[in-house]
Amino acid sequence: MRLWFKQIKELRLDFKVDDSDVMSIIHQQLHQPYNMKKGPLWRARLVPIQKQSSSDPHRSALTISVHHCITDGYTNMKICRNILEVLNASLTGRIQELLESPVFPAATDTLMTIGDW
Repeated sequence: MRLWFKQIKELRLDFKVDDSDVMSIIHQQLHQPYNMKKGPLWRARLVPIQKQSSSDPHRSALTISVHHCITDGYTNMKICRNILEVLNASLTGRIQELLESPVFPAATDTLMTIGDW
């Protein structure tokens, strides 16, 4: 039995569009604690950046903060790649279909039980 996992009933993401300075948003995201009892354990901020020319109309910074207990480095890279694929496809008018990724248990899940802790 995995007592530390809890299935959520609905997907909740703390997402906001914020017109503040990008670096202050990043600083805030790095230092804002997560509510470990209520969640969500991930959040995103989209920060529009003033366009520099008419040939570059889509300028924004996207910050994604994820608590380390719900993802790992490999999964973080896959998330970033998927976001880039969707954004690049939308800029060219394509629809990007994302493939489901298999879920692999952590090595500690197969090597240890709750009693081993």
